[in-house]
Amino acid sequence: MSSHDLAGPPEGARGPAATVRLEGRQATVEFDGRHCVIRYPFSGRWSVLRALNGRPIPLSALARVILTPPAERSGWGFLRLVPRPGADAVSEVLGAQPPGSVDPYLIRFHRRELAQARRVHGLLTEAIGRLSPPSVGGRLPLSVPSPPRRLRAVHSTVEFDGRVIRLTGGAHHGADGSARVVPLCALDGVSYIHRHPELGPLLRLHLPGAGPSFADPLHDPDTLVLNALREAENVLFAASLLEALSVSASSPVALRMDHAGQGQDEFTAHAELDGQRVGTVLARTPAGAPHIREIAQLHVAPSTGISRVRGVEDALLKAVLRWAYGSGAEYLTVARDDGRPGRGDLYRRHGFGRTVSRAPGESVPCLALRPYAAHRADVLSVLGDVSPRRGRRKTAGCGTWALGFFVFFALVLIGGAYQLTEGPRVAGLPMGFLAMALLITVLVWPLVRAALRARELTQATDAPGVIREDPRPPVLYLRSFRDDETARKPTRIGSFATEEESVATAMTGIGPFIGLDQEIQVLGAAKAKVADEDWRDAVTTLLSRCQLAVMRCGAGDSLYWELEQSVRLLRPEQLVILIPRDRKLYEGFRRRAAGILPHALPPLPAATSGRRPLVAAIRFSDGWLPRLIPLRLPFLLRFLSLESCLAFRLLPELREFHYRRSVFWKRRVLFFLFVTAGVYLLLGRGLPLMEALTNMMDAGDDVRREWDKITPVPTLPTAREGP
Repeated sequence: MSSHDLAGPPEGARGPAATVRLEGRQATVEFDGRHCVIRYPFSGRWSVLRALNGRPIPLSALARVILTPPAERSGWGFLRLVPRPGADAVSEVLGAQPPGSVDPYLIRFHRRELAQARRVHGLLTEAIGRLSPPSVGGRLPLSVPSPPRRLRAVHSTVEFDGRVIRLTGGAHHGADGSARVVPLCALDGVSYIHRHPELGPLLRLHLPGAGPSFADPLHDPDTLVLNALREAENVLFAASLLEALSVSASSPVALRMDHAGQGQDEFTAHAELDGQRVGTVLARTPAGAPHIREIAQLHVAPSTGISRVRGVEDALLKAVLRWAYGSGAEYLTVARDDGRPGRGDLYRRHGFGRTVSRAPGESVPCLALRPYAAHRADVLSVLGDVSPRRGRRKTAGCGTWALGFFVFFALVLIGGAYQLTEGPRVAGLPMGFLAMALLITVLVWPLVRAALRARELTQATDAPGVIREDPRPPVLYLRSFRDDETARKPTRIGSFATEEESVATAMTGIGPFIGLDQEIQVLGAAKAKVADEDWRDAVTTLLSRCQLAVMRCGAGDSLYWELEQSVRLLRPEQLVILIPRDRKLYEGFRRRAAGILPHALPPLPAATSGRRPLVAAIRFSDGWLPRLIPLRLPFLLRFLSLESCLAFRLLPELREFHYRRSVFWKRRVLFFLFVTAGVYLLLGRGLPLMEALTNMMDAGDDVRREWDKITPVPTLPTAREGP
């Protein structure tokens, strides 16, 4: 907003003596000579109009005012304030012709307000005509009112701190499986689709060198599918991005590219301020690493004022970022000899993280440019298809549940016909009914459940199929093959769930849970086949692309090699080690891991022993400092399964990973509803029907006895009696 707008009308010009007001059907506009204020008294709670209610609009933000007289038939007219292009980020997001229900500049008035509408139109037109041409400024005349910094989308979350956009969940992951970081200065623009025909509102980020958008927006790493019910938050968040882009583009620093050194392997740019060169940046492609771009030098002239150094550095880094994105690079790093004092704050402001360099103990700033979706083909290239093991056990589907229930219901009715409802009762239920129900359950339920699990095993999807269907980076399961026999036993008596299946159920909410094996033998991790001579390359590729690695401690040189690669390729928070109840096995693993990890693993306390196959887990913090997490529930909750224990004890420790809770609870809620419906049908419908059958049989016996009383049975004459 310029000082001319705040000073009021020019001297000598006739301005309105008081505020003029026009009341419309859904909005009211007020004009005091310097600002327009539009109020929306009937806007909904989540409507964008409610967020814009009472926002002052300076005259410098308006281009013209359009008055549409009332129609003869309807009697309603329109007064629309047309914002100047680039003056209001909210109107830019909504588009040139937003729907009437969300147009913040449209006032609908009745024909009886036509005179007042003409007066407001004339005053606004006259005031806008007296303004001088708007000057190019750093900030828009209309700022976005209270934009949200964090927005929850479908299967994902996006955050914006003014310089960096962070996306987590769904298809929005970086190449290394972490949250995707996009510097604002690297964007070409932002587009907002108010209404998608199938998915609702969409927000798309435009990056240099980005390919065509995906057919499915849910799998597009550059597109966010937003919540249609949060209209105000969606529009204000997109508007805040456009406003920040406008401020970034209005920097007084001019960039000059050195076309002689510009290309895929080398890039040079110079910064000029007031016609003088004040900075230079040199970037290159390191030898033997075509997927990496490295900032070799970023220099700012010492004569540059302290207040301008930050703007020059930001402009130079912006040029390098756009070149790196446009050249198709995967990572942008910084040369070790450029780590000057105070330069680290520049890279942190633009989302750079720390990564281990080639020299041990050293780290350099690094930014992952490409999302995981761009590297999914690399993951699929090292995984082979695998088929389930064919067993002799017959399979069954959901129809078996219905058939078994109706057979059980029929047997209960037959039992009612045979007087099983008579005799003593327990909690109101006949003893005969309870005995028969227990017998049928003990005999039939294990067979039905085993048939269902056999069907699930034959229909299990392998790892390549799961990765194609799920856009999230995988969760890699590492274990020693010699421990598979122990890990594939039921976790407790009366349960078919194995240890691997319980871990898979808990981890599937984070990402597709995959492992390596020659065939699908049990339910659990989605398996993939890898040749014996290629398994090391496959594990290295998966570790570099997964978002989390879960390792079951065991014995074997291959497992210790995988631990070494995990320390080399993963961040400390990306590794979780599961500890079984075999103390001797853990102590051996702990001794071998002491030569691999920077810090020794903690000993296993005596209180962590129990009947569960897994008793504890280990997570790592900065510097690979281990922390033991006991997998122990309170005494009253120890009847819960292992997967529930992992969900309540381990998953809360993995808060930095986007977790879909519906994956864990959906099956349990459906099972609870099915059991509740079955019990209701048996007890609410079956027992009354049994009693009705019993009463009918008893009534028939009573009628027969009464008939025998009133109708004596004729006796045949004996042989001694004569005629």
